[in-house]
Amino acid sequence: MKLDEYKNIKTFIKMPYRIAQELKGNELRLYLMLLEYYNKNFDYAFPSYNSIRKYFGDGWDNKRIKQQLNKLEEKGYIKIIKTIKDNNAYSNNCYKIFFPNYQDEKELELKKLIFEQQINELEKYIENYEEKLKDKTISIDIYTFIESEIKEMQEKKQLIINEYNNCFSHDH
Repeated sequence: MKLDEYKNIKTFIKMPYRIAQELKGNELRLYLMLLEYYNKNFDYAFPSYNSIRKYFGDGWDNKRIKQQLNKLEEKGYIKIIKTIKDNNAYSNNCYKIFFPNYQDEKELELKKLIFEQQINELEKYIENYEEKLKDKTISIDIYTFIESEIKEMQEKKQLIINEYNNCFSHDH
């Protein structure tokens, strides 16, 4: 999510607390510094390593700066864009800044309910079909069809469970 897309003030107010939970120490300080340097006209921040070093002090050498920037990129907070001058030499990096896509709590609850409802419906269908399999009077063709339907529904259920776990296994 881009900086300009944060129109919902409630989400914007909650966001710093959530970022502070995910980013620790130097990562958080560097991320906040990049936000300070963000240029709306170009849609990125572009402080040089020297500017970063001056901002944080002498303890920040190039290796430390690079490590912290890479951590921010790995976590999805920035995208490092290497820029090259006309003479093929590297210039200052540009940093595309992202906010994590935190959803409103009500939206997450609704999403959770939909997943749970889909899972429950599939479980009912599976149960119903399993009961039909107990009927000794059904033909082998119908028995085979019901078995394949059960298998398909179990696979769908597992896909929904996996998607549910992907959505809600992280603290939103």
